Amino acid sequence: MLESFATQATVARIHAMYGKMLTRQNYIDLLSKQTVSEIAAYLKKNTRYHDILASIDINNIHRGLLEDLIRKNNFYTYEKLCKFQNLDKIPFYKYQIKKEEVNQILSCILHINAGKSEDYITTLPSYLIKRSSFNMIELAKSKTFADLLKVIKGTKYYNVIKQIRADENGQINYLRCEVLLRTEYYKLLLEEIDKDFKGKVALKLTENVKAQIDLTNFINAYRLKAYFHADAGAIKQNMLPFYGRINKTQMFRIYEAKNKDEMLELFEKSIYAKKITTINPEIVEKNISQIRYKSSKGSLQNANFAPVALYSFMNLCDNEAHNLINIIEGIRYNVPPTIIEKLLII
Repeated sequence: MLESFATQATVARIHAMYGKMLTRQNYIDLLSKQTVSEIAAYLKKNTRYHDILASIDINNIHRGLLEDLIRKNNFYTYEKLCKFQNLDKIPFYKYQIKKEEVNQILSCILHINAGKSEDYITTLPSYLIKRSSFNMIELAKSKTFADLLKVIKGTKYYNVIKQIRADENGQINYLRCEVLLRTEYYKLLLEEIDKDFKGKVALKLTENVKAQIDLTNFINAYRLKAYFHADAGAIKQNMLPFYGRINKTQMFRIYEAKNKDEMLELFEKSIYAKKITTINPEIVEKNISQIRYKSSKGSLQNANFAPVALYSFMNLCDNEAHNLINIIEGIRYNVPPTIIEKLLII
């Protein structure tokens, strides 16, 4: 209860920021644009991205820069909210930085595996350089997995993946690294929630985090079954070992399903499936994203506690960034607006 009163100003600010997020009409307007510059001009004039674009020459803006500015805007919003009532002094509120660090290590691995390690520097988020627990510039110089390990030595990430070995071709087991890193991330996040919050705050926040894990586990298991015909053993090995409103027994039944259709039937009996009218086998991944979006939206609208409001809001910001990047990429490569629209989660 004390936490609720102490951070009500942050909750109110988050709700106000939520009111400035893109609407369905904004997305429709953006789909009518012909160039990246037109998209940037619209965002600068009509949306919450005005400040981040204020000093940018939008007539010559590159697709990559605009996408980076959208992500940067969301990160700066997160930082401002954390600093507003000195919430950044509480360990939990560092979660977004840790999430970004994991994403960058995985991105570096992907570039190494593709033999394009030199291209990673062009995707490196500049706003993380001074905030990361390891040297991002040195990470961008990594050409091998051994190089990467040297950069992150001394961090918790090193101990998590140091046992991984690149094969004779220098290829790194990306999926295994992802499972190990994200498992550690969620393990620490859930521990910090237990330490930093009590009662309803901790309960609701844990429920929200585990809901995201449940949905991630389901869609990853579905991909492994649908595209790689993986057996239950392989699926279980590559899932995050946490369970929310789909308990361990229920989730294992999904992993042990004979095929993707049976998987989907089992998932449709879960509480998450009730958030949308129907799950279409043709667009399962989009449907899961819609459930994720509706869960975060509902959680934010009912949130009375700052950590719950922030966690839900940042999930919605991630979704908005994903929508905008789909529009930017689609228009850049002349994809028909009707096709782009089908990719949006709104």
